[in-house]
Amino acid sequence: MNVIKKKFESLIYLMREKYKSKKRKRLKNTTFSLIASNCNGGVILHDLGLRFNTPFINLSIPPKDFIKLVGDFRFYMALELVEQKDDSVNYPVGNLGGLRIDFMHYATFADAKSKWDERKQRINYDDLYYMLTEREGCSLDDLKQFDALPLEHKVVFTHRKYPTIQSSFYLPGFKKQGEVRLSMHYPKPYSIKRYVDKFDFVNWVNGESI
Repeated sequence: MNVIKKKFESLIYLMREKYKSKKRKRLKNTTFSLIASNCNGGVILHDLGLRFNTPFINLSIPPKDFIKLVGDFRFYMALELVEQKDDSVNYPVGNLGGLRIDFMHYATFADAKSKWDERKQRINYDDLYYMLTEREGCSLDDLKQFDALPLEHKVVFTHRKYPTIQSSFYLPGFKKQGEVRLSMHYPKPYSIKRYVDKFDFVNWVNGESI
């Protein structure tokens, strides 16, 4: 039984790699910077085999703070990231001009800041793509505020359809949760595509129809 299971898992792995390979071949724009509010950004870039031309990797930013950040992006990116003490969590937290950044996948703040500063230097300000996720108390007013920002390339993943929010993209599978949960995960153990793969990211950064 274990042999059959291992063979099946190997097959699923190969199918996933083949799917990722097809996306990489379609990709024309490889110099953009992805500014994401959570781990979706890092997962997408990793799947595409791209260098992290962004410091927004392995972290999470509350929606309200993220909207403020991207609304005045150059201003906030010119600020120094400092540590914010929070004994209620077991990971380092950063503060960027009053905005909170949770570094859930880093052991220390020093590690997180080192990577942040290194990747910040790679930002391509001429080709920015902004990605918000409806979670952590993201309200309809937040969605409207994000939608109104004069950003050329922006998308917000939502748990239901919002016809009036032009930048929204509905990700099926989260209606009962009331928010978009772990969209970088696979819907089922044998799924080839992640939840977030419902969104054609390659077409988006290539400037083609989604």
